[in-house]
Amino acid sequence: MPEPIFKNPNLQALFDKQGFVVVPFLNNDETSILTNFFHQIHADIPHNVFASSSYSSNYEYKKNISTKITELFSIHFERYFMEYAPIGGAFLYKTPGNCSKLMMHQDWTIVDEQKYYAINVWVPLIDTNEQNGTLFVLPGSHLIAETLRAPTLPFFFTGKEDLVLKELVPINVPAGTAIIINHSLIHYSPPNLTDKIRIAITAGVISKNAQLLFYFKDPNAPQAQIEVFEQEPDFLLQFDNFHQDIFDRPKTGKSIGYKSYNTPTLTNEQLKSSIIATKEAAGYSSNVPPACAPTQKSWWKKIISLYKK
Repeated sequence: MPEPIFKNPNLQALFDKQGFVVVPFLNNDETSILTNFFHQIHADIPHNVFASSSYSSNYEYKKNISTKITELFSIHFERYFMEYAPIGGAFLYKTPGNCSKLMMHQDWTIVDEQKYYAINVWVPLIDTNEQNGTLFVLPGSHLIAETLRAPTLPFFFTGKEDLVLKELVPINVPAGTAIIINHSLIHYSPPNLTDKIRIAITAGVISKNAQLLFYFKDPNAPQAQIEVFEQEPDFLLQFDNFHQDIFDRPKTGKSIGYKSYNTPTLTNEQLKSSIIATKEAAGYSSNVPPACAPTQKSWWKKIISLYKK
């Protein structure tokens, strides 16, 4: 188990158990500042899409956004984390329409997860719900299988997405609230079917002493050989053509050799059993429909009490 990264031991324990925690984060003024900043730099917003500022080929645009987010988030990082390093931020936005969903996935492996944490701090700038594209998670799924994750590698659940998707739980939160997730947690967000844009922020945090990594599987290399690259802190801003470059051998960083790895394979029954076991261990029943996810006031009060301890 990596060294703790949360200052609050209760939050650390809950994070390790669930793979995510929900905490108060931005205040109303900060939420407004970031919302106004988003609109100031996005004169033309495409229709019916999920988009991220990280998709842009303009490094200065991406760097400007990342710096602004990190500066505003820093005081809140200090509230929650210890022995950590921020690795930048980006806007994530969904404009109304059926094409604005984000596929179910796990985030890339960017540190040695046996020793360190890689965390995604997801903060919406409006209240979220299942109609406008809130975040859905599979509680405990970070514990189902030890994996390496990269654009050139399949997920351990690839081909079984329908089986997994129905077990996800929606996390509906007020604007400015953070859903902090482990990079290996399975998550997803549905399309925005309202008439308003859903703007959120993703900001990365890793353990302070962790080396940033990227894994690449050459399709012509032996099946089990994965090349490992050490990367600089601004690596995630360096893609010129994001949707193409992430599948190519990195042009940045330093190759440190190869690692033997095969994506774990589970049968349908093994995957079902694993989901039930890890979800129940995280405090969720696999028989609860998504509409019955714990979004009641009593659940929110519990989160507030954990934060105050």
